[in-house]
Amino acid sequence: VDFKMAANGRSLWEFPYVNLFKQFGISKWSKCCKAGDVQQVMDQEVRGTVYKVSGSVPAGNYIQFPGSTSQSLSLKGQYVYFLLKPVTSKYFMIHLEVATEEGILVRVSVSNLFKEFKSTGTWLQFPFVQGKLKKNVKWTIFVLDLKSSISDYLSKTFAYLKSVKVCANVLIKNIFTSHSLYSPFEDPKMPNYLPKELSFFLPKNTSFGDRYKFIVFPQSAVSQLDLSLHASCPPSQKRAPIQTPSKALPWPVGEVAVPVIVQQTSIPSLPPSGPSLPPGGPSLPPGGSFLPPGGSLNDPSLQTDGQLNDSSSSSVQVLDPPSVKPCKQIVVIRENPTNVPEHIDPLLVLSRVVGCEQVDQLFVTSKQSEIVYSSQGVVVAMETVSRQQRLFLGHTDRISALSLGCEEKVLVSGQMGSQAVIRIWDFLSGECLAVLKVHHSGLHCLSLSKCGTVLCGVGLSKHNRNMIVLWNTSQVLVNGAATVIAKCHVDVDVEKMKMADFDPSRLASCGSKNIRIWRVKGGNLRSSPVDLKSHHNLHFSDVTFQYSYYGDLENRFIFACSRSGCVIEVHYQTMAMRRVWQVVPSDVPLQCLRVHEDFAVTGSGDGILRIWTLDFSKLVLEVQFSSSVTATDITQDGLAILAGTDKGSIGLLNAVSKEYSSLVNAIGSVKIIRFGTSAKVLYVGCQHSVSIWSTTSGELIQEVLIQQGLLAFSSHPRLPLIACGLESGEVWVFNTENTADTIKYRALMEGKPVQLEYSLAEEPHLYVALSDGAVALYDAHHSLIKVVKGVTAARHSRDELLVLSQEGHRMAVIGPQVTNVSIFELLRGDIQKVVCFDVSEFTNSKVLFTVKQVLFAPNGHLMVLTNKGVLLLFHPLSGEFLSKIHFIENCCQVNLTPKGDYLICAVNHIIKIWPLEEFTVKGKPQVFIGHQRDISKMAVSSKGQLVTLGEYVVIWDLPNKETSLLLSSKKGNFSSFPRRHIPKPEMPNEMLAFSTQTPYKPFEDVSRSWENSPSILNGDFTTTSEKDRNTSLSSSSSEDEEEESVVTTSTTDVPPEVSSKSMPAADADSHSQYLEPKDATEPLQEAINVLDPPPGGYPYQPTAIDSVNMEISSVFGYTGQAKNNVLWQPHFGFMVYSCGNIVLFEEFSSKVQSHLTGHHQPVYTMALNFSGDCLASASKESEVFLWNLRTKKPVASLSLPKHTNTECMSFSRDDRFLLTSGGCMLHVWETGAYSLLCSAETKLTILDSKWNPFCANRFTTIGRDSLLLFWTLCEDGRKFTLKSVESILPKELARPCPEYTSHAYGTGELLYVGTDRGEISVWSVNEQKCLYQWKCHSEAVSHLLAGGDCLLMTATEQGSITVWKICTDHMMNALTAVCQAKISLESKVVAMCFDDLLEMGLAGTSNGSIVYVNWTNQSSIPLISGHSDVVSGLKVSKSTKFVTSCLDGTASLWKLPEMERLALFSTPNNKCTCVDIGTMSPLMVCGYSDGSVHIFAMKKVCLKLKMKPHNTQVTSVIFASNDDVILSSSAVGSVAISSSATGTCLIVLNDHKGHSIKSLLLSSMRIQVTSSGSQPLTPWLISCEGCLSVWGSRWKENAHRMLDWQNGTSVAAFHPEDPDLMYLATSGDSLSSHLCLYNYRQQKRVLSSPVPGSAGALAVSPSSGMIGWTGQGIIHLFEGNTLTKLVTMTTKYNSISSCIQWLNEHKLLTSHNNLVILWKLHLES
Repeated sequence: VDFKMAANGRSLWEFPYVNLFKQFGISKWSKCCKAGDVQQVMDQEVRGTVYKVSGSVPAGNYIQFPGSTSQSLSLKGQYVYFLLKPVTSKYFMIHLEVATEEGILVRVSVSNLFKEFKSTGTWLQFPFVQGKLKKNVKWTIFVLDLKSSISDYLSKTFAYLKSVKVCANVLIKNIFTSHSLYSPFEDPKMPNYLPKELSFFLPKNTSFGDRYKFIVFPQSAVSQLDLSLHASCPPSQKRAPIQTPSKALPWPVGEVAVPVIVQQTSIPSLPPSGPSLPPGGPSLPPGGSFLPPGGSLNDPSLQTDGQLNDSSSSSVQVLDPPSVKPCKQIVVIRENPTNVPEHIDPLLVLSRVVGCEQVDQLFVTSKQSEIVYSSQGVVVAMETVSRQQRLFLGHTDRISALSLGCEEKVLVSGQMGSQAVIRIWDFLSGECLAVLKVHHSGLHCLSLSKCGTVLCGVGLSKHNRNMIVLWNTSQVLVNGAATVIAKCHVDVDVEKMKMADFDPSRLASCGSKNIRIWRVKGGNLRSSPVDLKSHHNLHFSDVTFQYSYYGDLENRFIFACSRSGCVIEVHYQTMAMRRVWQVVPSDVPLQCLRVHEDFAVTGSGDGILRIWTLDFSKLVLEVQFSSSVTATDITQDGLAILAGTDKGSIGLLNAVSKEYSSLVNAIGSVKIIRFGTSAKVLYVGCQHSVSIWSTTSGELIQEVLIQQGLLAFSSHPRLPLIACGLESGEVWVFNTENTADTIKYRALMEGKPVQLEYSLAEEPHLYVALSDGAVALYDAHHSLIKVVKGVTAARHSRDELLVLSQEGHRMAVIGPQVTNVSIFELLRGDIQKVVCFDVSEFTNSKVLFTVKQVLFAPNGHLMVLTNKGVLLLFHPLSGEFLSKIHFIENCCQVNLTPKGDYLICAVNHIIKIWPLEEFTVKGKPQVFIGHQRDISKMAVSSKGQLVTLGEYVVIWDLPNKETSLLLSSKKGNFSSFPRRHIPKPEMPNEMLAFSTQTPYKPFEDVSRSWENSPSILNGDFTTTSEKDRNTSLSSSSSEDEEEESVVTTSTTDVPPEVSSKSMPAADADSHSQYLEPKDATEPLQEAINVLDPPPGGYPYQPTAIDSVNMEISSVFGYTGQAKNNVLWQPHFGFMVYSCGNIVLFEEFSSKVQSHLTGHHQPVYTMALNFSGDCLASASKESEVFLWNLRTKKPVASLSLPKHTNTECMSFSRDDRFLLTSGGCMLHVWETGAYSLLCSAETKLTILDSKWNPFCANRFTTIGRDSLLLFWTLCEDGRKFTLKSVESILPKELARPCPEYTSHAYGTGELLYVGTDRGEISVWSVNEQKCLYQWKCHSEAVSHLLAGGDCLLMTATEQGSITVWKICTDHMMNALTAVCQAKISLESKVVAMCFDDLLEMGLAGTSNGSIVYVNWTNQSSIPLISGHSDVVSGLKVSKSTKFVTSCLDGTASLWKLPEMERLALFSTPNNKCTCVDIGTMSPLMVCGYSDGSVHIFAMKKVCLKLKMKPHNTQVTSVIFASNDDVILSSSAVGSVAISSSATGTCLIVLNDHKGHSIKSLLLSSMRIQVTSSGSQPLTPWLISCEGCLSVWGSRWKENAHRMLDWQNGTSVAAFHPEDPDLMYLATSGDSLSSHLCLYNYRQQKRVLSSPVPGSAGALAVSPSSGMIGWTGQGIIHLFEGNTLTKLVTMTTKYNSISSCIQWLNEHKLLTSHNNLVILWKLHLES
């Protein structure tokens, strides 16, 4: 046999297959190895010898081929056959090491331990789910296609198989590799029939599917099998398509494992379509299958356990995996689609960016009219004459590249960071045309061709290699399309790259030690280096083409400058270096270079801009700057030169007159911003200067330099004076007209001036707040009058401690404590305290509130902002508490508009504005983003301008009402919203007014044509006369005239084609009269009243139900906002964790949940005794339960004092004592009688407590300010006392003083203590002293565990878990720590429990998941998935799946009864507020807080479509018309109807304008509203808080009609059988509501029943007709026919559950906070 490689690259000796057990002599273990418990046994089922691999730890019990890790199998067969049988209720694992053609070693793991698919660049983990029953575990042939797996999931090319390891617990008969895919279900005469050696023993008259399972993974393997059969068989043997019988298949069906890809949804990808099964595919029975990531989740085998639906086919249930290969065509997202939502005039307009920090690139237009530059994340286009700015907003990080082209019509900008986004702008209009995302990071260069057809970008790939990408942008102005022309990876340095003006396919680049010339040819980007000869070691910083009018290549030259001060000229055609000039000294770097036809310009590090002749022989002109010149540009005519520096200065030089004009000034590191009294100037304070800027032009008017550090300053209201407080403790008063005239005096010896304020009185006084808490008063001549000590909070974190009223008579001060506010009366030359109060008294909270800011309102009232975001209002004279204005989370500063009608808040990096009426917040805020970093300062001028300080200074305009009116009048007529009256419904007998709506247009509401059509009363039309109509119209117009003058919403003009063509002429001029609907808030009787039965009785007669019992079946989720709430020990065989108020007990063997209920508050921490039979669980506030885990019943409840926090608990080693601690108190309990033995109080808050595992009467606690206490429990008869010894860190280790965060006991009487600085200190328990300390992390250590052989495990705030080896150096008498392993989780670790050897364990994270960590194979596998925030939406499909949305930006697909998450769709930095699942297609639609709607394909687990029909939060979204239409509602009352195929917004309904819509609901039936002829309507409803409307629609015609309107309702649901009936939940007071059965066609209530409390959600069971009602943590069930209450269940959650869904008549799903509960109902008839 020739063992050389065949022509196709395969080894001939491997044909037809390789038997690994035979080839490697498994019986002798010479070429393979085993470890642990591996036995050779005889199996009766397969009639042969098999190997049983068993053991509790899979990594320690295995069979491995080959025997040594240094050897390799080098098997090139792409298919690996495993003949195996998993052990019932045990875990097994298979590892395969696979080499790729790219030289990467990939590990492929298959295990039933995995619950989710997981992949990295070098590891694929596939879950293998087996049956829970013993009968479902069968001998299986598992075929793994390595070539397809590596290609589909890693985009790599399979080379060979290196090694195979089979780990416990499994029975293995053999392993084969082959180049062919065989099937046991083919005709034995077929070439691809499974050989006998590869199969099992099969008795006569027995089919393979009855006895065994056959699994093939992935899908492409099945396709190749069928194709190879058709290619290899002779024509006579070609198979005909197999006809699948409709009845159930005879063989059993295996369970399906569902790997799930969790992917980001910000940029959609279009995976190429994979191969599909041709007709007559292979008839492989589904004995078991893998469902790859993105596979169909509607597979019939997923719907039942072990059975197939009738529609199942006879082929293997292996479905299409998603292609994760990089897509060659780039998907372009249009920023401004045509379906723009309704327009709302903004309250803020971004006016200008003041100054600039650093100029990297800039451009000047050909006519010198505008310059373009970037300032952090904003692109600025500024006019050179008027200095007006146009701002291009949209980037989320600092802009690193700019380019202007296409005859100055297109602007391109790119940002740095990991999100290397490129935005293409229409330069004239400012519209973003496209967004490109190809580079992984490091984007630093962009070049757009002069004609605008080609764009070049240089950045880094995900492997940190330089990547150059070229796009075709010729159609970007037309449709926003930009496709990739070429892409290449290079190893040379590319610092700058320029595109030739004469040919967009030719480029030049420069970098370290290279200059290269590039050309695009045949779709490839190729380059040639320039021979630099002796200059090959230079670092080149810029390259440019010489601008020339000549078209031949002979006159084309390239110039490059270096950081060594020389310029090199290269001939383009010959690529030869012609000349080299040393233009500046070698130690002066050249930063930029531009070459015109007649001259050249260089900018250097010495701050000089130089203009040279073209041969660099003569220096024409020099311009000196204060810092390095980093960017320059030349106009096309060469008459003007633009230059920018690294400090942010930009200037324009006239090359003819040699005049220089400064356009943008450097602003430096800003500390303080203030408006002047004229509001036309802005004072900016930096470290050593105070500068004065014009707010209209942005020019720097004056700058006052200060030698010392500036702490504070204030400008005089009338004189040109600036008072500055300096770090030396002095106050200097400058005269801005003559800076030499300076007054210098010392404010006070004891403190430094941290704030200065001039009063606005007739004779302004200066008030100086000092760092020691004193306030100094100076008169108008700056003479010291008085010093009042102990006024301000001396160590307050803010520098704004006092504020003066506008008239200058009062002063409010934060002090003397941080929780106090003092009000002073300012008399002539005196300060008198009026009142002092503590804000904590008015917050109604146990949490300590401190004062963050004080502010006087325009009417004189005092506003106080606390550190928790609570805004309070006080009387300015008496200090009387008036009201709580609002709660603003994460608010750093507040302010008011000059008239006090709007509240402005800086929240992190955004600005929120609320309307204010009598200091009451009205409605929801408008949100504005102008910064990427947090806003540190904010000021409002008297003329309505706002300035904010973040990473730069931004000026905003606050439009007044006249401005809003002017803006609105330009858009068209005013809208009629907000309404004064309710819109009246109509229902004519004939559909004369029913017409198709015109397509939705931006900023335009298409009015419904039936609003002008007549309504009916008792079936007849009622119209008004022409005179009445005109009178009605005129009166209505005058009535709303005042209100409409300030409305700024979109126009409601009826398009001419709708008003004139859609309606008959007789009806087009008529004005309709409306039916007044009954008010649902009128008093109802307390008893159930039969008001009026419907004609013909009740058409819906469900089965009579006498009573219902409810119990919790399953709980989905885990509380990540707790501490130590995951407990597990390997020898116990169970896991305990908490979810909200519920403690969940889950056994690993049965995977059955037990629910321990009884807590009234969320469980915060838990403890398990060492015997494993007693559990202690505690909420944070005085509630501790003891549970017997054998009976799952509570055995005791500990009585703690009221308002006592419990944050830590632990049992003693002998299980005799229980220690609870919280706050400054700790309690020791006796576990026999559960009585309190003793208590103790510490001087500081206790953070953690633990019993000594080696001594039953000793424990330790750690607290604030490095408090470490060693405690001893002393027992004297029946008396117990606690004694403590405080240990202090040595002085050399306690600088600065750390904060202890965690501790753990180790071997050898050692105690490990972690700190907030990432340090670990080692203490001797016996000697109570610190032995050693080392720094292991850069962030706080949150958890510590010790065990094994001197091992220590640490977890940090960022989710990093590390294992350290603690070694003792006896010679040096010291300890050393060596890092052995490290793994990173997605979020903070809040709980951690491992086995004694620290080999495996569980970790609970703050994002709501529990992760299994195995240090043996360095893996982390999610076991429990949940929600990290509130569940905002819940919808159920027809099968056993449901979807949820969460405010953390995720949407999840779940499967019952396994309680597994099948898919997770994440949208960062956004809140997912609602969700719906398709009924006819595997689609899921989600609504988000930014107004966008995303459609996800659940089969491929990818984003299908993204649209933005709203500007505000989407509150509800549903599918309609067989999933072809999507209805979405917003928080401002608009409802958008869009196409799910194209994303086009078809129409927007604004009848609920001004109301926040709670839900949309679609009826499953249709109604007929006409006598004959027309198509029926589909009813659906809009539910708001306080009102409801019912609509009928014809989706294909885009026609919609309002059928009814009801007031006083909160939620509603349609009747499951009668299309005219619906259930209403009327909103009474907070104590009671009513449930009504309502006929909306007749506008009549049929039944009503009182219900205590208010309604949160309503759902009707389609099968039983039962009604589910949730509200205020209570679930009510009603009988649907009589509204009789069946059962009431209290969930002990105070929050109103907004989500309730029926699975069937026996199962109900509800959501509460961040968990989902499945309820099981027991019906009794």
